[in-house]
Amino acid sequence: MDLSIFLAQLFGTYFVIVGIVSLIRRDAMRDLIKTLRSNPVLLTLIALAQVAAGLALVLTHSIFTSDYRIIISILGYWIVLEGIFYLVLSKKMLRKFLGYFSTPGWYIAGGILSVILGLYLACKGFGWWM
Repeated sequence: MDLSIFLAQLFGTYFVIVGIVSLIRRDAMRDLIKTLRSNPVLLTLIALAQVAAGLALVLTHSIFTSDYRIIISILGYWIVLEGIFYLVLSKKMLRKFLGYFSTPGWYIAGGILSVILGLYLACKGFGWWM
């Protein structure tokens, strides 16, 4: 199986699931962000894992074409940058930044965007249309 197809299936399915969970269980997601805000050790571990996962994606899939594959490549770079961002920011700045994601509107908008992006990638990966 082509790596791009596999990653489109993987990320597509993942984003649909996370988007639906964000829409249905906003309070649980908000509690997760609160936990991360109050536990810098946990956030550091997640950030280190993000950097490793993002680098794996960047090193195996840096394809900048005008189709769905560019989205996968951008996701890899985004994951690396986000992980580094979490590692270098101070505790105070991290708490403030994560506080922006504690609004119900964020979970609705983010959930909808996640489902749309996920459906697009899943459809490309599974060959359902286009």
